[in-house]
Amino acid sequence: DLVVMHNVINHLDEPACMRLHRDPGAESIYRETFRALAAHMPPGAGLMIADCARSNLWPALGLRNPFMPTIEWTKHQNPEVWTRVLSGAGFRRQSLRWTSFNTLGRPGRLMLGHRLGAWLTLGHFVAWFTKD
Repeated sequence: DLVVMHNVINHLDEPACMRLHRDPGAESIYRETFRALAAHMPPGAGLMIADCARSNLWPALGLRNPFMPTIEWTKHQNPEVWTRVLSGAGFRRQSLRWTSFNTLGRPGRLMLGHRLGAWLTLGHFVAWFTKD
């Protein structure tokens, strides 16, 4: 009753994912992928996606992110894009949270576990969806 997509959603079709925020054709490709997934899930089943958002301080400055230097930011999308695509495939977003460095514990979550903190550091989010 739960599908977990941890740091993989952008790799299902990388060329389409790179255009997803601006190309309806790419959005159709991903919608069909998620409709096929939904066909194997019972109503009310959960889908958790965790990944890095496209928007991040470091690539905006033209710099490599010191916290995640190997991430190819152009192959990622913001949670709003995933919400739009998934809502067109029969899913409803239930929650969204921005993650912070685990080693910092609760103080780290308080200081960095929000959109601005994520934008300054990892840009990582976790979104929960349910199948309609």
